[in-house]
Amino acid sequence: MREPFLVPVFSMLGLLAACGAEPPANPAERPAEPVVPSNASDATPTDAQTTPTGTAPADAAAAEPAAPDTTADPTPTIPGSTLHVVALREGAVDLFVHRQAPVLSLEGEPVPWVKGRFVPEPNGARGLPPSFEPMAHIGFTRAMGGDSQAPLPTWVTLETIYDRAGARYDVHRRDGDRWRPVERTKGPIVAHYHAYVEREGALLGLQVWSPTEESYYDESEDEESIAAAAALERALKRARPTWVRLVGAEVPMPKIPAKTALTGAVTTSDGTLYAITERRSEDSPHRLLRWRPGGVDAESVVVPGLDRTYEASLSTSGDWVLAHGGIEGEGEGQADEAYLAIGHADAWERIPMPLPLGDRDMPPNVLAASRAPNGELWIALGVRDLPMGGEPVPVWRKPVDGAWEAVPLPRVELGAFGPSKTWIFEGEHGRNTWVEHEREPIDHSSTRVVGLTWAAGAIWVALQLDGDSADHGPRSVVLTNDPTATAVTVLPPVWKTELERANAASGSAKPGERGCDSFTVVLGPASLATEHPERVDAVDAIEVEDVMQPVSTIYVAELGGAKVLATRSQVSSPAEAEAVRKAVAAVVGTEVELVCHNPMLETVVKSH
Repeated sequence: MREPFLVPVFSMLGLLAACGAEPPANPAERPAEPVVPSNASDATPTDAQTTPTGTAPADAAAAEPAAPDTTADPTPTIPGSTLHVVALREGAVDLFVHRQAPVLSLEGEPVPWVKGRFVPEPNGARGLPPSFEPMAHIGFTRAMGGDSQAPLPTWVTLETIYDRAGARYDVHRRDGDRWRPVERTKGPIVAHYHAYVEREGALLGLQVWSPTEESYYDESEDEESIAAAAALERALKRARPTWVRLVGAEVPMPKIPAKTALTGAVTTSDGTLYAITERRSEDSPHRLLRWRPGGVDAESVVVPGLDRTYEASLSTSGDWVLAHGGIEGEGEGQADEAYLAIGHADAWERIPMPLPLGDRDMPPNVLAASRAPNGELWIALGVRDLPMGGEPVPVWRKPVDGAWEAVPLPRVELGAFGPSKTWIFEGEHGRNTWVEHEREPIDHSSTRVVGLTWAAGAIWVALQLDGDSADHGPRSVVLTNDPTATAVTVLPPVWKTELERANAASGSAKPGERGCDSFTVVLGPASLATEHPERVDAVDAIEVEDVMQPVSTIYVAELGGAKVLATRSQVSSPAEAEAVRKAVAAVVGTEVELVCHNPMLETVVKSH
């Protein structure tokens, strides 16, 4: 059974970390397509295991991509309230900030803002695993970070949540031109970095422990399993969250008070570290902790109303810190008002939010907030970790000395993502072959905001529209109020990201083995289709005993620098793969090649 892979920016316990043209087949040369509309506000673009253990190395090698644009004036003219589209993707995106510029995450792959558009880096996802998890409920980028010297984030934590188990976390570190997994286990528990913060020239990770995947899924009631569950409980009680220096200068490490769990952390421009504690009960509410620059001991900061929140997160804008979430009402777990407080140094203020929200099925909750340098406030309403539904009016803005006002969102039509029909590759979630897909209509009533932040002199907003079955989740839109950002970039769709990562992960597997049970049959040169069309028809009609899919769509692709005629086959053993090879060779009249790599479709010769 398959569930959509959705990526909200903020989770229920989380940190504020922050939708076509198709790229070339070679993932090392897959830039996004810029489309420059005449009016950006209503633009419609056309389709044109290495496992380190223990503490991470102090100076992990960083990638050398193009540096993001961070040349914005530190006190720029504040743009207006009109939001317009700058990026689209069939699939989910996360929104982060690195070196004061916006960065998107495509299932862990950072996509920076460079010279007026979001540009995927060559090999930007190399080493990251295929992101679509068959049994997952939702998944997203939990956190992303890098030191100030790295052009792009060099650490990423991916979170996958299952319906009948807890979450699984995967940490990856950028090492040269690829990502490598980072894992530290202690018996039944494994560590991950729940947040990344930069402090005094060092990148710190908030190390948190959780059960290993095997521990989560052992639900047996035999004596051995009961003992394992008890051992897991003991291990979790002993494990303490700690700050770990990942890269950069040697700095005094902040101490986390005993019996304290942190759910998110930020640093301000002056190096002050703030973190919010986990709410465990009414008697143990959310609290804000602060570590002054160079300090190692935490101080409690009194924030008006924070102790009443059932859900709370942090964000930062310069020297300002914003705490936001929802206030618990009379009913258990229900909020009767949205919550926002801002602080600077020792001065904190709760911001009244008399929003005309009307009747609602869900309680109001501020999932993201930001402050412009002139004091203007922006918020996004929504519910974390809920992969459905949305807010009728999700984005609000409060001008300096003004009242809260709703911010209209531009309407994105289906044609913005490309033609109504397109060829895509259905992976393990479908038929494991190339199919013609008709894009499904957009239901605008389910639009939801998953990220909002201030960066590079403007506000940035990440939206999720309703999903298409081919997208494993939502169709995404990125907005900004930056008037100079006029190009609309169509980012690689999630099915293509999956294909590229699956190609990279196939490694040395052989056809029919695990990791290559779905493979490409190279029939010969592309000219075979025109010179011997009868052979193509014969291949299309091939049947092999016990093989459900010996051949599928026949198409022209580029492989190894040559144009070839290819089809895809799916088997369950190397013996079946060999049977397919022999059957196809007998029909074609020459030897055929089986390869695990799945080349990008260029022209369809015969649909199957």
